[in-house]
Amino acid sequence: MNTRSVVVASIRTFFIAALAWSAAGQAATVSRYVIDDGSTFAYRNPQVAMDASGNLHVVAQGRTNDFVAAGDDIFYFRLSPSGAVSTPKLGITTSGTVHDNGRAHVVTTSTGLAVVAWREHSPKVVKAVLVDPAANAGAGGITAGPVTIMDASVNSPSHFDVAITGTDVHFVMTGSNNLWHARFSATDLSSEVAAHTVTGISAYWQDVKLAADSNGDLHVAGRTSSVTDPWYAKLDTAGVVQIGQTVLHEDPTSPGQGTVGNHLGVAVNGSNVMVLFGDKRNTYDFNCQGCYGGQGGGAYLVTLNPAAHTGGVGAIGDINELRVGSEILIANNWYVQGFRGTDGDYRIMSGSGSQGSGDISYHKVSGSTVSSAHVSANNDAYQYYRKYIVGAGNMIAWAEGVYVPTITGVSTQLVAASTAAFDAAASSGTVVVVNEDDGWFGCTLGKGGPLDPTLPLLASLAALYLARRRFHAAR
Repeated sequence: MNTRSVVVASIRTFFIAALAWSAAGQAATVSRYVIDDGSTFAYRNPQVAMDASGNLHVVAQGRTNDFVAAGDDIFYFRLSPSGAVSTPKLGITTSGTVHDNGRAHVVTTSTGLAVVAWREHSPKVVKAVLVDPAANAGAGGITAGPVTIMDASVNSPSHFDVAITGTDVHFVMTGSNNLWHARFSATDLSSEVAAHTVTGISAYWQDVKLAADSNGDLHVAGRTSSVTDPWYAKLDTAGVVQIGQTVLHEDPTSPGQGTVGNHLGVAVNGSNVMVLFGDKRNTYDFNCQGCYGGQGGGAYLVTLNPAAHTGGVGAIGDINELRVGSEILIANNWYVQGFRGTDGDYRIMSGSGSQGSGDISYHKVSGSTVSSAHVSANNDAYQYYRKYIVGAGNMIAWAEGVYVPTITGVSTQLVAASTAAFDAAASSGTVVVVNEDDGWFGCTLGKGGPLDPTLPLLASLAALYLARRRFHAAR
């Protein structure tokens, strides 16, 4: 090899190294919207709903980020369709008594109002308010409530969910191995059907999900114990069972399926119902409720047709009769949340880290086709908070670790991003970066953040080293 060839090869090697550096540091980025920057409160456990105009309504638990307060409070925000914060932080509670298990929920009415519900810690009371985000010149205001949905004198409410059908807002709650239902007016939160046990349903205290269809019927997903079968049931508007607890997995007789079937989701899709459930079948932590440090399981999405039920009213359904098509598996994603988007496709998200900050595992299910992306997001991923990456309509929201100079430490801010950006990354198979302006996290190859200034130097040194080797080889 002559000297000219060595020089040409060296230049080519340099540019290849430089391009590799550029590609590594500049992975696909996603514009994300900061709902609240965490400068005063550290947030967690967000939940969201989208109204008919495309506004995203957000609720989350928050605690002063100096962590002096003894407990959390619930805060409400609204984002416009463009991602701008149109209703800033509105304090729903101010007593600091929500504690770890507030589990706030939000649903929207046909007029753009929001029903916000939460559980207080001691005593365990579920309460709700009606919020008008346009009140007080856009600052928002509570127009009804708080009202007590269920208190400890009736039951010790644990997990709950909320859904709207017409002018009614429905609540389902778990406790004492029962499923409870209550119905209130979505106009003024007056009671219509008092809290009552749903006859014929046995429910474990964790993880219950609710959706309502245009006919006013309710679709519920839950489970019967910490390590056994996830189920689906259909109720009427009075909370009376129409289809009994239907085991969701494919082989109800197999002890290897339906294990630790929690982390649920339910959504109406026309005349069908889509149910998401985690399942640790055939995994190393089979039957291990507390093994949340590793994924150790999969997320299964199943579509049901309630009209196919041939049993009597209230009779237990047969999954092989109700199921449309086959289960769809998202492997290694047991700790999940999911939602049906504006476009009709289903999205599934989970945190990929078990301690501190973690990335987002994102999956779009369109028919039987699944496309996935890995999202570098620094979401608040500590233990079970990993699953609080939530979405509605065409937006996804989560709590994200952020450095706050005023406290010389780390807080958690609330952020959101569009599903379109995630979908584009999923279809291309690229790594997505949503924290590019949070430079304190540094740069990791294949992820985002500002480019590490040492990378160009390393690329240059590598090119010179290769050039030297080629030069000596040519002699």
